Amino acid sequence: MSTPSLPEPELDLGATNAPAIVSGGLWTLLSRVIPQAQLLVLSIVVARYLGPDEMGRQSYIAFVALALVQMATAGLPGALSRFISELLGARKGGQALSLYRTTRRVEAVGAVLVLLVLLVAVAMGSEPRTAWILAGLSASLSVLQAVPAALLSGTQRWREAWLPGLVTGVLTVPAVIVALELGGGISGLFAVEAVAVFANLVWTSALARRLVVRLPEIEPASEELKRRFWSFAGQTSVIVIISFVVWRRSELFILQHYSTDAQIAFYSIAFAAISGLSKLPETVETVAMPAVANLVGTGQDERIRRGFWRAMRLLVLATLPLVAGVAVAGPALLELAYGSDYADAGPVLLVMLVPLVFQPMLRVSEGVLYGLGRPLFIVIAGLAATVVDVGLAFLLIPSLDAVGAAIANGAAIMVAGVPCLWLAVSLHRPVSLPIAPLVRAVLLSLLVALGAWIALTLLGSIAAVVVGTLVGVGAALVLRPLAAEDAEWLAGALGDQGGRGVAGRFVARLGSRT
Repeated sequence: MSTPSLPEPELDLGATNAPAIVSGGLWTLLSRVIPQAQLLVLSIVVARYLGPDEMGRQSYIAFVALALVQMATAGLPGALSRFISELLGARKGGQALSLYRTTRRVEAVGAVLVLLVLLVAVAMGSEPRTAWILAGLSASLSVLQAVPAALLSGTQRWREAWLPGLVTGVLTVPAVIVALELGGGISGLFAVEAVAVFANLVWTSALARRLVVRLPEIEPASEELKRRFWSFAGQTSVIVIISFVVWRRSELFILQHYSTDAQIAFYSIAFAAISGLSKLPETVETVAMPAVANLVGTGQDERIRRGFWRAMRLLVLATLPLVAGVAVAGPALLELAYGSDYADAGPVLLVMLVPLVFQPMLRVSEGVLYGLGRPLFIVIAGLAATVVDVGLAFLLIPSLDAVGAAIANGAAIMVAGVPCLWLAVSLHRPVSLPIAPLVRAVLLSLLVALGAWIALTLLGSIAAVVVGTLVGVGAALVLRPLAAEDAEWLAGALGDQGGRGVAGRFVARLGSRT
């Protein structure tokens, strides 16, 4: 009698199922929301310590460093994550390890180049010099940290991928306050950031090494695999650069030329608030890419179609009430938090809310196209969006300042995302977006906005948030906006089969009876 063979060590890595997707989504959401909350707190503290002009200068330095990190990492970490997921699904873990080590060597060169560029900026007279040097150090470490993080996300080890950043991010808040209180100014901020990024690198690298030993012995990647990987990385590098222009604060370069540091501060504050609200669609895109790639590797196309439409339905429901409430209470909250000197950030926020209504559908579509290995279409749409963004920025910023930058950014988001949505829908017909849950979601959003407006008028901005939230929860329990199948799936994925747990019972009550 033959002895049963043991499963290969990589088979439990990167598996795609409902609990893995929801767990990954929750951890990824935490990794987006908690740092964004941290940045919001720090933004308020920095704004009150430094004032609009110095805050604008700090935002510009941080933006330049981020731009260099994006250029150095480009599409490599995303490509690595996607191909690791596909190779694990196809039981080729040794080749996945080969790609990981190759990418790590390439990004080491990128980290050195990032530091050199910012040192050159210092040599050319950029001020404050210490802040620029520390920003360069932090940026180079961020490039190195992206590779082990890509390995962890590619194997769908979401908790390990995001936990280091969450812990160091929380600790950064009191450290920055101490640095500012001691008179460290802008340079003190970047010193704290450099220490935090170094801790992330050490921690993430240690977790990645523990994961590597679970993979098979390294196996040279085939010529066909290398050709596909570098082709995908090249195309996605273009996408990353385009996304930086379209989805990030690329308008700051033009604001820096035509406007003032204070206008940069107003734009940065509104952009930071919108970035926090957009973390849900960004999370779904991040989780969807390796999940879809893994399903491609295992040949489960129908599961991709069902998952695409379920994500669309759930995201629409989550986004509409949130946008409605923020549209009412957001500007007043910003003025309360930052002070009357920053009241001009409110109109910028309202302009940026318009594309946020559609972002969930656009983001999930891009994530699915990434996972399917079809980035070229995203590149073409993104190039058109880049032209729109830059053109509108030059046209509008000289007269409208930060509001003009917000209009340019919103228009570019729509130009980049709508074609991707069209293609993703075309690839995953028949359409599964019933009208009744959408109508209930719109009604829920109107009730949230009405409750927030009444509270804002009578009691103030904080009360508007509380009342809007309570109205939203109560109305959701009455309207039951979730489709029955989505409520059942989500309750099960949360680990509360049959609705026995608290989360399961709540989700089950949101499911419609019809």
